[in-house]
Amino acid sequence: NDVSNLENLRMVQLAFTKKCPLNCEHCYEGEELNKKETLTIEDHKKIVSKLQDAGIPMIHFGGGDPMAKVDGVIEILESAKKTSDFWVFTSGFNLNEKNASRLKSAGLTGVSIGLDHHMPSLHNKFRRNDKAYSWAMEGARNAVENGLVLTFTICLTRDFSTKENLYDYLDLAKKMGASFVQMLEPRSV
Repeated sequence: NDVSNLENLRMVQLAFTKKCPLNCEHCYEGEELNKKETLTIEDHKKIVSKLQDAGIPMIHFGGGDPMAKVDGVIEILESAKKTSDFWVFTSGFNLNEKNASRLKSAGLTGVSIGLDHHMPSLHNKFRRNDKAYSWAMEGARNAVENGLVLTFTICLTRDFSTKENLYDYLDLAKKMGASFVQMLEPRSV
């Protein structure tokens, strides 16, 4: 019950689920994906409550892909105090209009959608799923239309990192209504 060791944190990302419909090249959770969950929804509610009691202003749901267990995310949001900003880090999977609306109503601030290329075929290749780009674009549209803050997150690679690709990516982010883009550190993939 001691929360004093959390007082200097400003953001916490919870690995909410091991479920994910993708098999991305850069995933650092690949060995754990789709294994049995170790924490229940009640466990996550207690963790969020403890984080909020410590004054953590920003809490992220990660995974896996939290949208694979959207009902659980909504249940946690509905039980949480309105003192923190909550974000979901997702591929866009299952971020349909209904779920975007439900998440906003439950208190979600925004979504960070992993988009690893502005070209559909190259994003799909990186994510190892032919639907990945369409999920990302549909999720982005639904987030913005439901008043959620949208950001795109990209894991930069050497091949991607050209002036043309960066500008085309930023143009797409602007067109889709993203408030910002987060560029993650390059890593071997």
